[in-house]
Amino acid sequence: MRKKLKMLITVDTEQKGMAVPYAIECDFGVEGNCGINYIMEQLEKRKMRGVFFTNVYEHNNYHGDWEKYMEKLIERIFSRNHEVELHTHANPPVFPNMLHACSYDEQKEIIEYGTNFIKEITGKRPIAHRGGSYSCNDFTFKALYDLGYKFDSSCFYFTSGNSNQFRYYNSLNQICMIDNLIEFPVISVFDGRGTKRKFDIICLNEQELISIVEQMKSREDFEIAQFMFHSFSFIDQKGDIGAKPYFTFGTNICYGINKPLMKQFENFLDYLYNDPCIEIVTFDDLLKSGFSIPSFWGDGIFHSGTEKSKILARDYKTGRFNAKSVKGKFFSRFRDIRSIMEGGYFDRCAVIESRNCYINSKVIDAANEILNGHMLVNPQIEAIEYNISDFDWNIMSSNEPDSFQLYLQGLNPVQILVHAFDMSKDKSYLKFALRLLYSWRDYSLDDINTKNNKFIWNEYSAALRVENILYFIKTCSLSGLWNNEMFAELSKILLIHGEWLNNDKNYISNDNNGVMMDQALLYLGYVFDDNSWMENAKKRLLEQESFAFSKKEAHKGSNKSYMTRKLFYNIGHFLENINDDFSEKIFSNMKRNH
Repeated sequence: MRKKLKMLITVDTEQKGMAVPYAIECDFGVEGNCGINYIMEQLEKRKMRGVFFTNVYEHNNYHGDWEKYMEKLIERIFSRNHEVELHTHANPPVFPNMLHACSYDEQKEIIEYGTNFIKEITGKRPIAHRGGSYSCNDFTFKALYDLGYKFDSSCFYFTSGNSNQFRYYNSLNQICMIDNLIEFPVISVFDGRGTKRKFDIICLNEQELISIVEQMKSREDFEIAQFMFHSFSFIDQKGDIGAKPYFTFGTNICYGINKPLMKQFENFLDYLYNDPCIEIVTFDDLLKSGFSIPSFWGDGIFHSGTEKSKILARDYKTGRFNAKSVKGKFFSRFRDIRSIMEGGYFDRCAVIESRNCYINSKVIDAANEILNGHMLVNPQIEAIEYNISDFDWNIMSSNEPDSFQLYLQGLNPVQILVHAFDMSKDKSYLKFALRLLYSWRDYSLDDINTKNNKFIWNEYSAALRVENILYFIKTCSLSGLWNNEMFAELSKILLIHGEWLNNDKNYISNDNNGVMMDQALLYLGYVFDDNSWMENAKKRLLEQESFAFSKKEAHKGSNKSYMTRKLFYNIGHFLENINDDFSEKIFSNMKRNH
């Protein structure tokens, strides 16, 4: 039986610069209240507890009749059994700049100030944080953890701003670990018109919200999410023609109460309350329950139910590297081993083309054969029955034993499974591909078992294996299926391959297999930012090209000549795609010798 979907209801409790807390209280007298009291009442009516990310740094703004307002607000929320957590919006003099613009020490001081402010009132240290306007960077996560925080909720993949300033994203919508801190990302979705939005009452209508929760409930490995809005979400920011605003704060204008939105909110809370498969929790509840981090396989963008949003969510291509970070335009120039091992460079795989051995119309059937215990490596070679739990990677039984073993060591089954995922978006193919990758890894480390296998470090199988592993990584990276442990393990494998391919003792001169080795080495040099690998591959390719397209060789075997030319064209196009001028030399030499 599937676990209940755990849902946090989080409220950013804030306003900008005003001396009267209009945007928190949203109290319009006889017209009614749509602010903090209304929100708590609606939650309590349904026996729910909310999480109020509170911007305590505003406390210096209130004087006179509103003296000590922030202290009283926190006490009010806490006394009603809701959770008070920290929200960090800049507010001078204590906090003059956005969090991501501050050093580690400055951030730690700012966060500690807010932490102590809440603790002095509630007697309890906050355990969760959200950056104002999602402001955070890698220093933020470290400072939070060093100060005893357990959770953050600042990462938002679809944000249009520049406040997420960390090096790379760790997830799209799945909770994950960032430096020992548990991250609850703001949920990214496509609305009914196909616009990128967040899982927020002001961004989506009632039916869209429900459709997204239904997806969350049905998605395997997705168990926890957070729904967000603001203390001022239910004010009317449009108004009737000619209406005068009650007040403004920042870019927000208030004309009164948005009663239709309040009704949608109440209906959505009723839906959550009445569904036995949904449990409303707080960060405290999660901590006490001893929950575990769900698998990264449950990640992915959500859609609002329309055909347009479904297609966009299904076909959406991601990138893990955060181009909005301050270091963004410089980051890729530097070899950062931690970022490499955690997958920070694997976005570069997007330009690497894969060679699929099955055509699109046949690949699903082939992949299903592999899932069902029949190992396939190539359309022209018969399948072999096997069991993944004790698979013998030295197996030779087939109508073409040497070719079977060569393609097996080249990890063509992984390629077939990844291709099937590309066609179907069924993650079971990728999950099984990873099992095969780990099975091969364990086999390759067994010196006794591999001692007599001449195909495992064959020049063709090693080059093909690099391409197929990179194809798997590329597909995971573009799909937002990011996992540091997986990327670290695959990085180790690929780095070993890079060293082996770069070693001239293993190189095959004057042969297409040598060209394949150089192509694979170029891929690895680019992905791992190793210029020495790329330069060695280029040097060897010039010698291969000179030999392959000499008048003597050009007339030897039309099929071999065709394959050689195709290999060089593929290499030239790859270099062209990464803006490497060596592509011009490749193409010009081929034309001259044609």
